[in-house]
Amino acid sequence: MRLKASKSLIQILVGALAAMIIAFGGLCWLQKNALASTKQVLKQKQADLSDGKKVARLQQMEEGLLEQDRSQIKFLESGVTNAAYVPTLLKQLEDLATSTKNKVLGVRPIGIAKAPTKIQQRRDPDAQEKADAAGDGDKKKKEVPEPYTRLAIEVSSIGTYQSMQQFVSRLMRFPKIVAVDEVQLQPHKAVSPKDPADRLDVKLKLTAFVMKEAPKGEPAVHTASAGAGPVGGIN
Repeated sequence: MRLKASKSLIQILVGALAAMIIAFGGLCWLQKNALASTKQVLKQKQADLSDGKKVARLQQMEEGLLEQDRSQIKFLESGVTNAAYVPTLLKQLEDLATSTKNKVLGVRPIGIAKAPTKIQQRRDPDAQEKADAAGDGDKKKKEVPEPYTRLAIEVSSIGTYQSMQQFVSRLMRFPKIVAVDEVQLQPHKAVSPKDPADRLDVKLKLTAFVMKEAPKGEPAVHTASAGAGPVGGIN
């Protein structure tokens, strides 16, 4: 017995086959697009990886050059005379105060007064004798010369409490050996009604430790002894 396919059955089979072909073609097209997108992402990742390696190599190179520069200038100041060192120190202090939003009125080296003030004499009648005794003690100490010279510096400026606090804080990371001895604050007298009311007249007394110049033929001293006081800090 032979089966004969009807016309409607043939049409159904042809339609199903066409639908399968269309679906398969669409699936292939989607897979092709997905593969192209994945290749593009992979290519971008490879380019980023290559750029990252280049950046890492450049960073490593720059760090090496920076370390070389640091090693070269590490003891550079030892070869600078005090005549050149002190003005540089004063200019750096002025730049630091300005960068922390303080108006600098003056930065100058001052002498360290040995005699007691009138207020100290009123509070302690024996202040002069104690000062003389301290002076004798200083003479005894001078028998062992220190490798540095103490330089008293006065910084006069106008600023706010926050800006001056930032300046003193930044002195802890100052490239020179500096100690803060005294801070005087008083309200700033406004010249104009438009002047800010929170400004202060500030006067700082600092001590800088300037390394002595070594005699010819002798190596320069690069470090201060433990008795030098706090470095860049507040006594």
